[in-house]
This record gives sequence, structure tokens and C-alpha cells, in this order.
Amino acid sequence: MKNSGVKKRRNLYAIVLAVAFVAVSLFAAGCSSAENMSEAALFARTETVFSQDEMKDELAAFMSDRTDRTPFSEGERAAAEYLSERMSALDGFETEMEEVTYKPYSNDDTTVYKSQNVVSVRKCGKPNAKAVVIGANYDNQYSSFTLPAASRYTGPQVLLEATHSSGAYVNGTGTAALTALAEKLAKTRAELDFDLYVVFFGCGELGNYGARSFVESYLTAAQYERTLLMINLQRLGGDNLYAYADEVPTDHGNYIFGKAEKSAIELKTVPDTLPRMPAEYIDDLPFTHMGMLGASSEFASKGIPCANIFGGTFDTFSLGLDETKGEANVAYTENDNVEYLNSHMPSYAFKMADAANLVYSCLLSEDFIASVENTKETVRDYSVLTKIWIPSVIAIGVILLAAIALIPIARVFEKKYPPKPPSVRKLKVAVFGMDYEDSSSGDIFVDLRRKDNDGSGGDANDPFNL
Repeated sequence: MKNSGVKKRRNLYAIVLAVAFVAVSLFAAGCSSAENMSEAALFARTETVFSQDEMKDELAAFMSDRTDRTPFSEGERAAAEYLSERMSALDGFETEMEEVTYKPYSNDDTTVYKSQNVVSVRKCGKPNAKAVVIGANYDNQYSSFTLPAASRYTGPQVLLEATHSSGAYVNGTGTAALTALAEKLAKTRAELDFDLYVVFFGCGELGNYGARSFVESYLTAAQYERTLLMINLQRLGGDNLYAYADEVPTDHGNYIFGKAEKSAIELKTVPDTLPRMPAEYIDDLPFTHMGMLGASSEFASKGIPCANIFGGTFDTFSLGLDETKGEANVAYTENDNVEYLNSHMPSYAFKMADAANLVYSCLLSEDFIASVENTKETVRDYSVLTKIWIPSVIAIGVILLAAIALIPIARVFEKKYPPKPPSVRKLKVAVFGMDYEDSSSGDIFVDLRRKDNDGSGGDANDPFNL
């Protein structure tokens, strides 16, 4: 008996060891496969047009002596002039500065605040050609911006708080990637069958006024009609690269994600579980989330399809957009500078290169325009969601559905706890007085004796006189 038990234990140990050996082997093979896949993906990306070193150099060049680019400041103007000089030197691009004016709506201040967009156009030479806009805001929130006190306010209005953030991540990365993209298109003399607008937006940190001015003032009605798509670049760094096109699948969104897959670029969608904030950031859309924020929202509000490409991660418990899991965010902090990015977020150059390679691949593809030219007609109209009567209808519908759902529950409880039949109380006459009736029966008795008959027998006319 003992030998039998020992053999059984040995057999059990052998099985456990065999399973452990197989598990370790599979794990090692999986790691090896993962390493091979990552190396293959990295090789595929390094063979593309833009490199990480090129992106680092481009960001360093833009950030040099341009720390304060607060809207309406001299620093913002100097940054715009730098970008204008860079773009003016490119063959095939026509560059100009669009003046952006801001007049406070709720303030008695008569000052007109001025910012500027840098607009570079590369025309294909075809009449009535379709157009694509690629943009990025170049300003930052380094210093504060305060409106003077007015009669209706008790004090000045602080529209921007000073962060002393150099804005390397927000949004030097998007600006530098866009600059490198335009230079590559000029150097390679790539032929496009559409007009390309490369726009650096000012006043992006204050209500996206630069992007709004471009859509509402710069584009003519004819140019607006020919504009098929706007691609926005911002916050290129962190754990992941995301693209947001719309709340529902679209032709241009599908095309961009398809290109990313073919180019071995890991591009993620904005999670459906991302909390929606009750704010109308895009016209006629009564909610917003992190994927909608940025210059692209002004184009979306005017019905122009957009793709907002940005970096970060939603894989945290903050229910919002973070940058690197397990690390403190650098956006709008004093750590948002090139030195800190190089030491704590080195992946930013990788994300910049991926974004530039993706956009470059889309622009040069022969099927690009054919794949997105109908997306403007298929943009979903969300204006019905902002109608006053819609919430009431939704509320009534929810109540009706809840009532319908409660019917089977009520029936179960009715069977388990059947209601008791109501007791029937009879009306009876207390002929001989209440003293002779059974008052515990639950019946209702009526005493027909006269009120002045006290039962002493003094009234001869009373038939109930006892």
C-alpha cells in the first residue's frame, strides 16, 4: 500500500514538473516571438521617411529661445515669424501670416488683441482642386492672460493662468512634426493631386481662436466647399498614438487606420468607455471628450471632416488622457521642456516620427483623395441631440422602458405573495341595541333608537322603548 502511494505521488510530481516545463518553454518562445515582432516592427518604421533623430532636432530648433509663446504676446509673434521664415524658404509653398483678432464679448475693454496664423499653401495647379488642411497650434500657456476689470465685474478676468510651461510637449511636438512634414514634401517635390494647406495656428490655448479665424475668415466659400479633410497634430508623445475621426466609423477614419496598419504604425482608437463631459465643444454635439479637443474642433463645427492625431494613454484610473502610465503628466507644468522630455519621455520622438510618417504616407497615396472625397457628405449630423425637446422624449422613453421591465417582476411577486381578498363589512341594524350585538364580527351596526331614548322606558311613543 505504501509503495502504491509513493508511486502515485511520484507520478503527480512528474506531471506537475512536465506542465511547468511546457509553460516555461511557451513563455520563452512567446518572449522570443514578441522580441522578433518588435524588432521587425521597428525595422519597418526605421525604413520610413522620418527618423527619431530628425524629430528631436526639429523640436530643439523650434524651442530654441521660444519659451514664452502665450497668446497675443511678443513671444507668440516671434514664434510665428520663425515659422513663416521656415515655410517661405520651401519650394512650392506660398506663405502668409493671417491676422487673428480677439475682442472680449463680455468685457467693456475696447482693446483688440491680435494673434496670427502662419498659412502655407501648396497648390497642385488643377482648377477647382480638392483641398486638405494639416494644422497644429504653436502657442503655449507660459504666462497669464488677464482682461482688465470692467463695470460688470468686480475685478479683472483671468483667462489664462501662468504655468511657466515651455510647451515642448504641448504643442512643440505637433509644430515640429508639421514643419518636418512640409520640408520633406518640398525637398522630394512630391506630386499631389489636391491643394495642401499647412497651417500653424496661433491662440490655440485660448479657445482655438486661430483655428476658428482660419475657418470663418480665411477660407472663402469656394475653398470651404473644396476642403475634404483637416488633420490636426498635437501632444505627440507618451505611451500611445491615437487618432479620433468621429463618434461613428467614417471613410477618412478607416483610411487612416488602414494606412497605419500597412505601415506597421501602432495607432489606437479613442475608447468607447471614455467619459463624456456635458459640454458643447463642437457645435451641435452636447458632449465632449479628450479626443475632440484641439484645433480640429473648429473644423468639425463647420462640417469639415477631421482626424485629430495625439499621444498619451487612456489606460489609467484617471478616466482622462494621461501621458505615460505611472509617471506624472508634464503638460502645463514647468517640466514641459525639451530636457525633461529627453530624460523622462524619450518616446516623444518616436511618436512624432510615426505621426509624420502616417500623414506623409496618406498624402502621397494615389487612392487618398478617392477614398475620402465622399466623407464630407456622410458626416453625421448631431444637431438633433441639442434640440430642447429631445431630453424630454428620452426621459419619457426611459420611464416607459423601466415600467415595461417592471411588469414581469411585478407578476413574479404577485404569484409569490398573492394579495389577500378584501374583507366585506355588512351593514346591520342593532334592533335590540348595541349591547346585544356581536361587535367583533367586523360588521357595521346602526342603532335605530332615538337619541333621547336612554333606555329607561319613559317614552311611550318610542317603538324601541325597552
